[in-house]
Amino acid sequence: MALKDELMEIEQGVVEVLGELIQEFDRNYSELSEANKAHYNAYFTQVRGKGRLAADLSVRVRACAAGALSRRQG
Repeated sequence: MALKDELMEIEQGVVEVLGELIQEFDRNYSELSEANKAHYNAYFTQVRGKGRLAADLSVRVRACAAGALSRRQG
């Protein structure tokens, strides 16, 4: 076998291996990306939920304060 044929065979093998590695990287990156999206969504859902709790607390505190004020004046 001529040297150029051996080199061509080696290069083709390298190209195949690199193609497989790129596909594996793409799969792993996609999985990681989807997992991160799920974590971000869960986190921001929690943050929004805590914001509602703070708003509810504010409404209740104002209602209690208004009730206490009206009892004190009445």
